[in-house]
Amino acid sequence: MPSTDRLILSIVFRLRVEGNQKAISKHMNRNNSLGNYITQVKSKITYRGDLLNYIPVFPNLTKFGPNADNLELMVTTAVESSNSDDLLSETDPIEQVLIGTSYSANDNWNFSGALKQYTGQDLINFSEEGKGPFLPMRNWLQRKGEDQLGLKVVFWEIPVRYLIQSK
Repeated sequence: MPSTDRLILSIVFRLRVEGNQKAISKHMNRNNSLGNYITQVKSKITYRGDLLNYIPVFPNLTKFGPNADNLELMVTTAVESSNSDDLLSETDPIEQVLIGTSYSANDNWNFSGALKQYTGQDLINFSEEGKGPFLPMRNWLQRKGEDQLGLKVVFWEIPVRYLIQSK
């Protein structure tokens, strides 16, 4: 059974990608999808997620707490196209941005890579570690950067625990 960290990531991914396939597909060039990126296992590590810090059993009472994850670190890379030798060829403009929490910002989870592979397009990752989901969005909205021009899709990753918190 997955730890809370991985379960939340899985739920968020399903809500953001699988639950919104029609909306995403509407904005994507379907001729460009799924063929431009590939995801592979880079290495394997034992990982104690940050949510385990809220369960005060480490290091003395670890047999009472949840186990750390055995995590496969994934990396997503662009697939070379047949015209990659052409130095003067135009690159496609980046039309999507990811804004979110540590799950999106931390490369251990490869969240941005999964979105790149699913959509077949590059993205700007404006996620921040340790800031929650709302401060990175506020910071991004307050920016007046040129990297915001031409964007068509904004992925906003919000862990489920933020949606069910009582005030």
